Amino acid sequence: MYEYIGYIIFLLLGLALAFFGKRIMETLAFVIGAIIGAAVGLWLAPRLFEYVDQYISLEICIIIAVIIGALIGGYLGKSLMYGMISFFVAITIAGVILMLTNDGLIALITFFVVLVIMWFIVEKFLAVMTAFLGGCMVGAVVMFLTVDFGITSFILFIVAAAILTIFGARYQLQQE
Repeated sequence: MYEYIGYIIFLLLGLALAFFGKRIMETLAFVIGAIIGAAVGLWLAPRLFEYVDQYISLEICIIIAVIIGALIGGYLGKSLMYGMISFFVAITIAGVILMLTNDGLIALITFFVVLVIMWFIVEKFLAVMTAFLGGCMVGAVVMFLTVDFGITSFILFIVAAAILTIFGARYQLQQE
């Protein structure tokens, strides 16, 4: 009984990621950045208060600092997420090149080339990767609901993941 509830939750999360993953990730990055920015604003407000104490009270200074910190942090959160994704992809590909060629210079050049390329395509990359992750989640549910874990369930997994990746990425990229 409980496993079917888990399957339904996994299926719904997979569908949400497949079709709205990029927007979900951007929203989460904004919220996390806003929380961090508000915390920094809360930390800085008493230190900045000595410069404005003749104009406003400490409570108003804290409120203003937290609001400004949350707004700045929220907007920086999305950019930071894109930067981390680009860096992760670049360092992964450079690591593979280093393993294959055992040449640090080629790996370093590859890192910077991939980093520049990712700078331009990171939003599309995020849309495709979240669609792929959601498709794999739904494919896993389809695979677990089949009776045998043979080649048939694996083919159903591949078909479900591929279809949702294609349609989910297409939908997300059309929403830009």
